Amino acid sequence: MEFVKACLDALVPKNHPLMVINEEISFSFVYTLLKPYYSNSDEGHPPIDPEILFRIVFLSHFENLSYRETVSRLQHDVLYRAFTGWWEPSHPHHSTLSRFLDRVGSEPIAEAFNRVVFQARKSGIITDRISAIDSTIVESHANKYRLWFEGGSPDPDAAWTKKRGKSYYGFKAHTACDVDSQMVTTVSNTPANQSDMTHFEPVVDENAEATTADKGYSSRKNRALLTGKRQEDCIIPKDNEKVQVDKEKTKQRTQVERDYSVAKGHHRLQVTISWGLERFNIQSYFSFLAWNAKCWVKAILGKPCHILKEKCA
Repeated sequence: MEFVKACLDALVPKNHPLMVINEEISFSFVYTLLKPYYSNSDEGHPPIDPEILFRIVFLSHFENLSYRETVSRLQHDVLYRAFTGWWEPSHPHHSTLSRFLDRVGSEPIAEAFNRVVFQARKSGIITDRISAIDSTIVESHANKYRLWFEGGSPDPDAAWTKKRGKSYYGFKAHTACDVDSQMVTTVSNTPANQSDMTHFEPVVDENAEATTADKGYSSRKNRALLTGKRQEDCIIPKDNEKVQVDKEKTKQRTQVERDYSVAKGHHRLQVTISWGLERFNIQSYFSFLAWNAKCWVKAILGKPCHILKEKCA
C-alpha cells in the first residue's frame, strides 16, 4: 500500500482539478444514499461499489466524454483511477453505468446534487446574495425524420417548442444559480413546451436574499411569491409594468447563461443522452454537478480549471 501511495504522489498532481475535487467535496454520502437500491443477498457476484460508479458517471460529465470513452481511459489513466477509486486489473463495461442509472433512477441523483450544494453553502462558497433564474432548451437526439414524416418518436416525454422562430424537440432545464459563486443551486426539468413563467416556483432558491430573472418570468404571482419568501424582487419588469427593481442586480441575471454555455459545451448537456424525462433528469443533474465542481475548484485555487489542467500536463 505504501508503494501504491508513493506512485500516486509521483504520478498524480495534487493541484489537478480532479484531485482538488476529491479533497474538497465529500462523496461519502453516496454509498448510504444508494444502498437501498441494492439487494442484501450474498448470492451472485458482488456488485461494484455504487460510489465508484457514481464517480465514473460524474467523471464522464466533468471530462465531456461518453461512458464508453470514460471506462476505456480508466484502464490506463492513473488520475482517473485515483479519482474513482477503481483499482481492479480491468475496467468495467460501459453498459454497467447505464444499468446502474436505470437501477437507482433520478431521485437519489437529485439528492446527491443537493448535498453537494449544501456542502458548498456550508463552506461559504455559495453566498446567497442574489440568485438568477432561467431555463435552457436541450434537444432530444431523436431522429427528426421519424418525427416529421412517420409521426412517431422513441422519446415520447419530449415535446416541441419554438424559440426565435426555430423549432426544437426536447426538454427544458430550469435552474437557479448563485451569482457570486456561479454555482447552480436548484434544478427542475420539464418537456420543452413548459412555460418559463409557470415553472418559476419550483426553482426559486429558498436561501437567496434576492432573485432576478428575465421579463418572461414577470407576473403578479411570481412577484408575490418572492415577497412571501421575503426575498428582494429583481425580476426584470415588462415594458408596460410600473415596477421598481434594483437595476444593478438585474444586470447580473446573465450569469446563468454562462452556466448553460459551459454545461452544454463541456459537460454533456448539448443533447440528450438517453430517452425519457427520467434519464434527462439524471443527465442534467450530473452536468450541473460537474459545472459546480469546476466553480468550487476556481473558488479554492482562484484559477479556471482549464488553466490548472494545462499546468498539470
